[in-house]
Amino acid sequence: MVEPLTSTETRMHVTVSPAFMTLLRKARAGQSHVQPGATDEHVLTAALQLLIGQQEKRKACVPAKVKREVVRRDEGKCQWPVDGGGVCGSEVWLEIDHVVPRGKGGPSTVSNCRVLCRAHNLEAARQVYGDEVMDLYTRGEMLGDAPLAREGGAAYGEGRGHGLRSGQIS
Repeated sequence: MVEPLTSTETRMHVTVSPAFMTLLRKARAGQSHVQPGATDEHVLTAALQLLIGQQEKRKACVPAKVKREVVRRDEGKCQWPVDGGGVCGSEVWLEIDHVVPRGKGGPSTVSNCRVLCRAHNLEAARQVYGDEVMDLYTRGEMLGDAPLAREGGAAYGEGRGHGLRSGQIS
């Protein structure tokens, strides 16, 4: 629950677990070496600033030069391998995908990127990170109560198709 108190302060009521309280106490003790007398607000503010900094680093996109070359090479079509040979070939909802995901150390290079439609980009991510993790990021991707369709993929290049969305082409 959030309750405005003044123009500069707001009271926030949060229910947390014992494990959270243990982490907060440990963080406060560690922060006291840098910031003597640090309050819970100081510790949580520092933690949120670190988290936001990490998130900003992850937002790095595929350089425009790489994106243009990948789109040219892939002829602006989804390159997801389909059973029986060939590729999906969709020309809508296209995204640049990392064959070896950035989260696993994959570079944003022409040789490590490909064009995938959104559905196949999500499928590639599910193959790498699993449904449990990806469900945290795809709540808006459900149609009614039915999850998105799943399909296996054929080998692509030297490895299987993997990656998370790194930026839309259009």
